Amino acid sequence: MGLKKIINKTITPIMMKLGASSLWYSSLKKRFFYKKYSLEMDELIAKYISYPITNKQRRYLKKDYLHFLWKYGGSIETDYFKTQMYRKSDFTRMESLANESRYAWRDSFQAKKYWPIFKDKRKFYESFSDELGRLWMIVDKDSKKEDFLKFIKKCDYNVFVKDPYGYGGSSVKFYKNLTIEESLKLFEELRMKDYSYIVEEQLKQCEELLSFSNCSVNTLRIITLVNTKGNPYVGYALLRMGSGKSDVDNFSSGGMAALVDVDTGILCTTAMNGKGEEFVFHPVTGKQIVGFKIPDWEKYKTFAIKLASYYPEMRYIGWDIIKDSNNNMCVIEGNKDAGVDLNECRLLYGLKPVYERILNL
Repeated sequence: MGLKKIINKTITPIMMKLGASSLWYSSLKKRFFYKKYSLEMDELIAKYISYPITNKQRRYLKKDYLHFLWKYGGSIETDYFKTQMYRKSDFTRMESLANESRYAWRDSFQAKKYWPIFKDKRKFYESFSDELGRLWMIVDKDSKKEDFLKFIKKCDYNVFVKDPYGYGGSSVKFYKNLTIEESLKLFEELRMKDYSYIVEEQLKQCEELLSFSNCSVNTLRIITLVNTKGNPYVGYALLRMGSGKSDVDNFSSGGMAALVDVDTGILCTTAMNGKGEEFVFHPVTGKQIVGFKIPDWEKYKTFAIKLASYYPEMRYIGWDIIKDSNNNMCVIEGNKDAGVDLNECRLLYGLKPVYERILNL
């Protein structure tokens, strides 16, 4: 019997009966399968650390990740490397939400009865229809071809198609300059899906933010926190920009992000992409990032607070917001599980006490 089978058939049941924590057990398995884990670490070190390191430093990183996993939990790439936990002390890690504790922490501030609205884009669109600022329709097996063609025409034959359960931008597809034949083909493809999809109009963004990257809409990710009295506040904000090579601005799909100073609306850091590369100027358009002041910043904050007021029992939400070419505020989506890797990778402290200070006001 191989080592893996021994662990799964003998050690696992014993440890589960003894009540071993998932963090402890995950760390134990990492130690048993050190060779495979070590190769994964080598690949991530090459991906996220651009400067040369010694073998001693490499060994230290591998031991340090096991310590991080054992004590705090969290994924090796998103939580340890993307959030740059390898640069941070145990004190900072303890205050961080970039570990396994964030799941229970977020859920504790969110009323479970409203979770479906923020997990299913179809429900979200229905609930926030007045704030979307764009045409949209749901396509399923009962949809009519004539209605779909009329909708496509209203959208000037440029539409986005979204999986209602998708995340990270990977399930969003953009169809440009569709012909009638292509529209009919798309309609038939969507009708064959297991569940209904969203088809929506392409939003035209305000020029001052579109100028960062005109290949995608560049959104403001604004975290709202609702305190114990039911009053919403803006906790943190990021400007997410497309790389110039994708139709979306998501960090996980090649985009980049810079922190926004909540009080002034000024981009106060360089932009960072998923590989840990930093940019003072956008790598494609050359537009300066650091020091850029977002026009109408107070309007963005007011709109985010308005959105948070719809469901104040959802006390922690990350909103993706844009201003369109007519200066109207539009919500792209609300994220129940908005991550912190984009925020905390730029900070020398954890966000947990910052957020809790607002939540407990």
